[in-house]
Amino acid sequence: MIKSLKSGEGNLADASIKKWSQTVLKIKTTFSKVEVVVPGHREVAGTAFLDYTIVFILK
Repeated sequence: MIKSLKSGEGNLADASIKKWSQTVLKIKTTFSKVEVVVPGHREVAGTAFLDYTIVFILK
């Protein structure tokens, strides 16, 4: 669900784009003190992945 930085679009065949960004915003709000985010692929990092996912999906 969470995209790693600089990741591509990937397979979005089953994705609900509108709900996806809304869900990530809810996660960011609900878990505002989170320090570690684990994306679907690649490295573990902080909340930058949440912001990247929201922007990536909305573009």
